[in-house]
Amino acid sequence: MMKKNSLLLMVFIISSCSTLNFWSDDEEDLESPKELSAIENRVDLSINWKRSSKGANYLGAFEPAFSGQEVFFADEEGTIRSLSRETGRVNWEEKLNFQLSVGVAYGFGKLAFSDNQGNLYLFDIDSKSIDWSSNTGSEVLANPVIDARFVVTRTSGGELQAYSMSTGERVWSFRSQLPPLTVRGTSSPILSQGNVISTFDNGRIGVFQLNTGFLIWDSPISYIKGASELENLIDSHSRPVVIDSLMYATNYQGNISIYDLAQQRQVWAEEASSLVPPLVLNNMIVVIQDNGSILSFSNRTLQQSWLNEDYLRRKLSNAVEFNGNILVGDLDGYLHIIDALNGITLGRKKVSSKAIKSIVNRGDAVFVVDEDLSIISIN
Repeated sequence: MMKKNSLLLMVFIISSCSTLNFWSDDEEDLESPKELSAIENRVDLSINWKRSSKGANYLGAFEPAFSGQEVFFADEEGTIRSLSRETGRVNWEEKLNFQLSVGVAYGFGKLAFSDNQGNLYLFDIDSKSIDWSSNTGSEVLANPVIDARFVVTRTSGGELQAYSMSTGERVWSFRSQLPPLTVRGTSSPILSQGNVISTFDNGRIGVFQLNTGFLIWDSPISYIKGASELENLIDSHSRPVVIDSLMYATNYQGNISIYDLAQQRQVWAEEASSLVPPLVLNNMIVVIQDNGSILSFSNRTLQQSWLNEDYLRRKLSNAVEFNGNILVGDLDGYLHIIDALNGITLGRKKVSSKAIKSIVNRGDAVFVVDEDLSIISIN
């Protein structure tokens, strides 16, 4: 009887190990990216210019900043460049003696950025020198934002912090409650009507007074539903989007939610799982889900308009508006143009051999950043 029980126990252990072995580096039973189907290009894309940089951009934390006809772009090795928006020509570059963890933010003749030791810097464009640096106390993977008086950043330790633009002194901070397990996120705060709005790793979104850091109100994007720490990952990995008096936000394994800023409350939510900001255009709300599917809702009726599953498991980037359509990148360096009205793919172009990590729309041009920190101008 004892031998029989021991044998049963061994069988259970072996079968359990095969179930739990998804943590192992040797097992790759995840489904492959869905193959792209052939399409007829009805809308064309062209590369205006492309410029390479040094380092890696696995988390997509390096984004360009803009001022007039200048594009500011930094790489992981610590080189900051001013590029011509029209040609990509280097106007000037400055090599720092430390590595960066995020890209640069621009405002009022200054650039703000962080290094891989958690230090926040303010850089003066005219003198090409650092005005000040201040330690945040934690890793920074979110791009800061610049106001006339403050530089605001969010740390991986769950803190939202504001620093004096003139002195670099920390003026206020807010610490959110970190869950036991989080996605290593890069959600940047935004400035809106004298307030700071930020999402957090606990799946909440908060509105703060910029001057004081006072929490005006906050709300969950979604609630914990699972029984395990993995199932309870509800990080908000993306910056919110504000249009007029409405705010749109997404989170992982959670919702796409709409908030009325005047009423200070959530007015609508629908189940979705996303690591990138929603896109609002043509009275549509477009959600890029983490599994590669694309959801669209009517911004009037709030009913689902269409679902595109052509790009499952292709690790899609954020989406931007492009001539009234949707533009999104994937893990193989393709850009896809999707009809906002029906979700049908209208065009496709391979612009990189590496994954597309972020896309920024600047009116007459779109700027794409890939995993190897190449920046590509598209028109």
